[in-house]
Amino acid sequence: MSTTNSPSIRTPSLAIVIPTSFELAPFLRLWPELRQTSDHPWETYQLDTDKVTVNIIVSYIGPANAAAATERIIVTHQGVHHVEAILHCGAAGAINPSLMPGDIVLGSEVKTICSQEILAVRK
Repeated sequence: MSTTNSPSIRTPSLAIVIPTSFELAPFLRLWPELRQTSDHPWETYQLDTDKVTVNIIVSYIGPANAAAATERIIVTHQGVHHVEAILHCGAAGAINPSLMPGDIVLGSEVKTICSQEILAVRK
């Protein structure tokens, strides 16, 4: 008996959070099949393949926007897709002059840099 149509089987999903349209442009060229699924409050795009669904959200600049957009993409697809990985793609403010366009940086930890007021709200 096949279980591919079972409601408990969810398509794996890759979520990509991108700060700006400039950083989105290479993905639009790479995957012309990307279709825009929303433009408010964030631009979102989706690509369905045989093995995975790719969801992209344009978060706008800053850690608070990135966090909110990440939460949105997870909650929006909860129960529909199983988000296997979330990639945050962007220029990171060109923080290291030795990095070139196209270089991939894999972080070993997550740090949130924000004001004391924001920290107080998050507790």
